[in-house]
Amino acid sequence: MLIRKYQKTDRTAVEMINFETGFFGKSMSEFITDHDLWNNLVSYYLEKEPESAFVVENQGKVVGYLLGTTGKKRFHLINYYLKTFFKTLFALRKLRPKDLLYFGGKYRYLFKTLIGKYGRQTLRTPKRAGHFHIDILPGFRGKNTGTKLLNEFLKYAKSKGVKTIYADSYQTPLNPNTNFWLKNGFIEYDRIRTYAWDDQLRGEEIDFVCYVKRLK
Repeated sequence: MLIRKYQKTDRTAVEMINFETGFFGKSMSEFITDHDLWNNLVSYYLEKEPESAFVVENQGKVVGYLLGTTGKKRFHLINYYLKTFFKTLFALRKLRPKDLLYFGGKYRYLFKTLIGKYGRQTLRTPKRAGHFHIDILPGFRGKNTGTKLLNEFLKYAKSKGVKTIYADSYQTPLNPNTNFWLKNGFIEYDRIRTYAWDDQLRGEEIDFVCYVKRLK
């Protein structure tokens, strides 16, 4: 396994992994066909802060990634998500039925959240902190790969003066990944019961958790 900095030529592989792990570590193909709309969620990292991204390579193939931000450009990330939101909204009438069903459900969830049906649906996160998310293809998990990838990013983040790092994680029986965070020195910072996936997993208890690590 080779862990290295992200290169522009890795983008297609990263987007493929993002799609194939988007449903609690499983493929989003069960719900949507439009890869581009789904991959808008990672475009910020690849376009605005690629220097903070890392990949893991096996026999010349990218099999996992960590996309991060040092926190100094955090306001750009929020603005990017807002643009993605409106871009997807305006594209709804052009979507295939399968995609429309999925994204339409997400907008229904957002509307119900805004009118207060679900209670608090936004995680509290530490201020002035770096952030990342990590995905690895199923066949390469459980081999300490994620920890090695994370450690490379943490060394980089410390070199940039980052004092605190955090990540968001869904916790469900489908994706019980608590041990990864605890063994790598993270502590739970906030937790909410989320209904964002209620259309796909009706009745499933799903928590959205923020994990934080202080960098020495």
